Amino acid sequence: MQSKFRDNLYHLVKLLRINQWVKNIFVLLPLGFLKSSPSVESLGSLFLALFLFIIASSTVYIVNDIHDIETDKNHAIKCKNRPLASGDILPRKAMYYLCVLYGILFYFFLIQFQVMCVISCYIILNYAYTFKLKSIPIIDALCIALGFVLRFCVGVIALQSSVFFWSYGIVFFLSFSIILMKREREMANNSYLSRKVLSNYNRKITAKLSLISAWASILCFLFYAFTIHNNYFIFLLLFLFIFWIFWFRHINQASMDNDCPVNIFSSNIILILLFLIIFFLSIIIKGISIN
Repeated sequence: MQSKFRDNLYHLVKLLRINQWVKNIFVLLPLGFLKSSPSVESLGSLFLALFLFIIASSTVYIVNDIHDIETDKNHAIKCKNRPLASGDILPRKAMYYLCVLYGILFYFFLIQFQVMCVISCYIILNYAYTFKLKSIPIIDALCIALGFVLRFCVGVIALQSSVFFWSYGIVFFLSFSIILMKREREMANNSYLSRKVLSNYNRKITAKLSLISAWASILCFLFYAFTIHNNYFIFLLLFLFIFWIFWFRHINQASMDNDCPVNIFSSNIILILLFLIIFFLSIIIKGISIN
């Protein structure tokens, strides 16, 4: 009995893709770009928004897995790691879990209306991606990048404050660069059967676009740095940011058997530590600038 319960819980965790929840850290990123200090109440709203985005992202993953069952069965890794593709969870049961998550989101729609409006845009965007846009090259990557921008926007709205304009550019171009990096790695691993859109990609052009987007995010960070007057510590952040991006690209190229950026990030201690240092230093430096 206990063994069955553990198995069901394990498969549920895989269905919700808890390992992918790290992407929702983008909801917290506005803390490093605020023009004014946040209140205690706004911080509470921010973490509530993070929780709601985690729920929303899991609904998207479930719908995507239901839609892609047959495709995932042809993927060397997904056929084992996705509970719907492996048969560990039936589509009917997945629909039940989906309804429960929708119920939670609907309840908070009445409490956090503005936040939930943006989250609804994220859900609609991802459903459009799942059913149509994922088959269109470049547009598929743009949709995912916009999803990260919407995460960032939710954080800004929850904090009830404004951020520097260039921060949106940093988030978008950084996300777009990493997604194109993933597409390039998938082509290198011959994942054409599991992701049909790859047949419409050109590997060299994708690699160049990824690099251009990486430099665009650095340029946006540079412009952001120039808007922070009388605080030269921001340029230390710029240096760390550049190092983080190119270390990520280096690890991505070295990880021949891994095309998932989340796995690359979570398995490399240098990437994690650098990210935490940049995040907390940006909050401290912003606090000094505001005061």
